[in-house]
Amino acid sequence: MAVTVNSRHDTDILFAEQATWGTAITGGSAFTILDVASSVIDPDIKERLADRSNSGSRVLIDENVQYDTKGSAPKITIAGDAKKLDLADMLYAVMQNVSEAVGSPFLKTYTFGATQPDFTASAGHFLTLVEDHPTASTSKAMRDVICTDLVMKCSPGERLQMSATLMGRGTLDETYNQTVSNARTAESFFYFEDITTFSGNAVALNPLEVEVKIALPRATGAGVDKSNLGEFLTWAIPEYTVEATFKVLRESGSQTLQALRGTDINHAWVLQWGDGTADGTLKYTIQGQLAAADSENDDLNSIIFKLKGVKTSGAAPLTVLLADASDRSW
Repeated sequence: MAVTVNSRHDTDILFAEQATWGTAITGGSAFTILDVASSVIDPDIKERLADRSNSGSRVLIDENVQYDTKGSAPKITIAGDAKKLDLADMLYAVMQNVSEAVGSPFLKTYTFGATQPDFTASAGHFLTLVEDHPTASTSKAMRDVICTDLVMKCSPGERLQMSATLMGRGTLDETYNQTVSNARTAESFFYFEDITTFSGNAVALNPLEVEVKIALPRATGAGVDKSNLGEFLTWAIPEYTVEATFKVLRESGSQTLQALRGTDINHAWVLQWGDGTADGTLKYTIQGQLAAADSENDDLNSIIFKLKGVKTSGAAPLTVLLADASDRSW
């Protein structure tokens, strides 16, 4: 018997923006390859164990066990480099809000957390996502996909990394067939040593490690899709959170910021690549409060700041600017 062994190098993760809620992008359409180092899919199979007698048996009997996919939200976790053009989609899929400037470099402004879009009216940003296998009709696909957790992290000598959790709606399609070639986006990255601005409360700081986490921690299905019984109708996003962890050199500026720890003083942190407007700009502005500012003595004396984003009367918890020279008509 012939045995074919495939590895992760034979499998691509593909994504494409859906135009219509509930309608997956079909095989044979153009997808973008999402360059990731790893991915794991959870099909969200529901296990239902009846709480009743087992007819004299002390082990489960067939009638008291059921598996199905009613109300399923299949999930994929990914990790890899944060490429400029891929990051544009991932940011939109989690923040669900963007405005795009007219004309190159098409500066995109993401604001978190904005009013939830009406997905049933095809508002917001949702994707078809495919785990593409080399054997025909064995790929896995999910539709109406949003990102519920996006972590961006960068360390010295490295380029910005992202890890994400994305969730779809309905039963995972495990016989999807993609019949055309797919393309990767340009090799454009954000390197630690190219950070142009890093500050807290307008105090310039020297970073040692940076991490920003954007999440929809309670995203869940809501309603009943009467056109597709067995599925929920739409996504409900009852909570938006942003947190950051910044490890910085211990010096006069960072020591001054320690005084804000444990207070209710709101202040802004800025992490930026590029000049703020030109192609290649990536700028995070987090309005928040310090949950912790702890000293660490290893090879370098440092302070680890842990920040929680908060909404104020004049600022959102998080604003992200990204200029990628790509007109997405967003």
